Amino acid sequence: MSDAVLPDGLKKLSHYLDKLPGHRTNERRHPSALIRVVTKGSLLPDGRRLRLRAIRFGSSWLTTDAWFADYVNTLTEAHTQTPADGQAPDAGIVRSPTARRKAADAAVKALEELGA
Repeated sequence: MSDAVLPDGLKKLSHYLDKLPGHRTNERRHPSALIRVVTKGSLLPDGRRLRLRAIRFGSSWLTTDAWFADYVNTLTEAHTQTPADGQAPDAGIVRSPTARRKAADAAVKALEELGA
């Protein structure tokens, strides 16, 4: 038998639903959204998955304010970091097909000039 000590302040995931905005005005997130964050995690820009730390007790998932804050802060930092080269991240920018084609043509031209 484990001698693990449960952290103080455990709360059901449903407690945190009111802290998250819905997709539309006055809409509430579905409980499965937080369960998905616990079980599958959120994809970070570098390809890793970040999961909300929680424990399973009976049929409920429980987490703490500290674990929830850590998850939100880590997710925010990962999506707002500036790359090492100092340029702004391209995450969230959607280019049109014309812009993608022009960028691809420019890359091909640059490679041809290098002799590749």
